[in-house]
Amino acid sequence: MRGFLIGVVLLSVTACKNSEQKPITTTTPTSEKIKNDTVIYDIIISFTSMGEGIDSALKKKIDAAITDYNDKEHVNIKPKKVNWGREGEVDYNISLKNLSTSKKKDFISAIKEMVGISELNIIYLDHEAVHKR
Repeated sequence: MRGFLIGVVLLSVTACKNSEQKPITTTTPTSEKIKNDTVIYDIIISFTSMGEGIDSALKKKIDAAITDYNDKEHVNIKPKKVNWGREGEVDYNISLKNLSTSKKKDFISAIKEMVGISELNIIYLDHEAVHKR
């Protein structure tokens, strides 16, 4: 009888070990690159202010440029807009996943040229969101 019980215990222990399941990994479709559970955007345009509001003329110019680029290249670049201040401060978090490397470079160069050197407008490349909602 004792041998029978030992056999049943051993059988149940080995059965439990064999039925261990491997963790299931799933991927969520997204248009952004994810690194260590952090979304990395290809380009972030941060419109800041120093007490007088943002450069709204530049913001309109960039909005128009994105619309024109979408029409010209038949793509759908749509910035995630994150409002974060009291004077209209906003970040444009842009993912360019569906563009070829050369088109990404062209788009980024055009944006950099529009923004130029400014204390009010900051460009981040391959960066996580600067301001969170």
